[in-house]
Amino acid sequence: MPTSNEIYIQQNTKTSHKHWESMGVYALHYALREVEIQSQYQVSPYKVDAYIPAAKIIIEIDEPYHKKNKINDEIRQKFIEEKMEGCQFIRVDVEGNFYEQIDQIIVLIKSMNLPKWIFVPPRVQKSYTGERAIQKNQGLMKAGIYDYLEKLIFKCNEMGLATSELNSSNSGNGFLSFRINFDGIELNLIVGVGKKIKFQLLEFAPEVINKIGIEATNLIQNKYRNIVGYESGCSEEKAFSLLRKIRDTT
Repeated sequence: MPTSNEIYIQQNTKTSHKHWESMGVYALHYALREVEIQSQYQVSPYKVDAYIPAAKIIIEIDEPYHKKNKINDEIRQKFIEEKMEGCQFIRVDVEGNFYEQIDQIIVLIKSMNLPKWIFVPPRVQKSYTGERAIQKNQGLMKAGIYDYLEKLIFKCNEMGLATSELNSSNSGNGFLSFRINFDGIELNLIVGVGKKIKFQLLEFAPEVINKIGIEATNLIQNKYRNIVGYESGCSEEKAFSLLRKIRDTT
């Protein structure tokens, strides 16, 4: 039977579509099974390839394209280091001896004698109360939206996207959601009984959305912005066309 740590790694390890990153993160997980490693860790509006909280270490796998974005990488790293004060930033150059660099990180982490990490699954609580909220949630179940969202999450993961788990905290309002993290953008994907997909821009770097070629609306409820052209929801095909465009640009 898998350990709780192994289940956490299997269910929560999210790597981008970059092959070297997957190789590095899974090698770290295998060698450091008793150390918590958070992949695709969000430092809004950016994300890092791996973060080890107990060691306060950030790990970035530098794919070949990083050489063309050296200035942007320096700005991004400075921003992240200021946000994550006291963290050590380690870069792995894929044009060097890759696994030798990974091994050096493993030796460093093991030398720290960190406390043994055991994952404790959070308790799941129902988030809807009241007759109207229960009816809304029942409507979602009847329309198969819970299963539909899980399918969308699986589809995103197959594309190499980093997602959260399904969020049912707004089921009483008639919709479910999950988050998708890109480098420089954090989206909330929302679906109601009509199966129209809506996006909320939670965090973003202006230069990133300009590069992608999308436009954000004004701030709504002091919480999020919509993507212009997607305010009323869209089909699954249109939604994933946008997600592929963001993935391939960031």
